[in-house]
Formats: sequence, C-alpha cells, structure tokens
Amino acid sequence: MGLTRALALEFAGRGVRANAIAPGMIMTDMLRGVNQDELNALAATIPEGYIGDVSDIAGALEYILKASYLTGQVISPNGGFVLQ
Repeated sequence: MGLTRALALEFAGRGVRANAIAPGMIMTDMLRGVNQDELNALAATIPEGYIGDVSDIAGALEYILKASYLTGQVISPNGGFVLQ
C-alpha cells in the first residue's frame, strides 16, 4: 500500500496513475484442492456468503482502468471480509 501511494505521488504530475488490487478469498487453483466442507466454512465467514471468482478481480481491474481520476488507491474486492 505504501509503495502504491508513493508511486502515485511521484508520478501523478506526469500523467501516470498507480493503484493496486488486494483481493480477498478468490476461487483459484490454490483453493480448488481444499475440502468442500472447509470451503463452505470459509465462505460462511464472508458477509456476502461466498468465495469470490476471478471475474470479481477483473471487475475491480476494469474499474481502475476506467477511473481516470483514481490514483494511489488500493481496491480490495473481498465480499466484506475485512469488515469483521
């Protein structure tokens, strides 16, 4: 997060934006090998009730790319997990 902000401050005047994506639990190959009961228990700890998909990350990236006035930010698609 610090690097993202530092880069944003350093390069904003040159028209370069610096943002980051810090995803929560996302269904990737790493989670596909986990026992289904454990995945269900994990999903129950997420306020939205499910483990995210890579399309959720793609949506965050699309937002960052389209938001021309956004710099120095860390976007965290996590289904509300960090709210607890």
